[in-house]
Amino acid sequence: MASRYRQLSAQERVKIETLPGEGHARNASAKCLARAQATSERPGKLQPEDWERFKACLEEGRNPEQVARRERVEGRTG
Repeated sequence: MASRYRQLSAQERVKIETLPGEGHARNASAKCLARAQATSERPGKLQPEDWERFKACLEEGRNPEQVARRERVEGRTG
């Protein structure tokens, strides 16, 4: 049976922060904060102008994969 994922509590995080002095769990808190920040920096939903640009490209005869590739090349999407 697979175990279920759960987030660490604040108390558990504090305990983990004290462990490096004992030679355990290095960078646990820093990694957690980095993951949280990376998640919050993800782009949001597409804006209406994005949809209009996509629609224009499709009407020009490009397929969705070509449009997505061009967006990535031009740095508009992740």
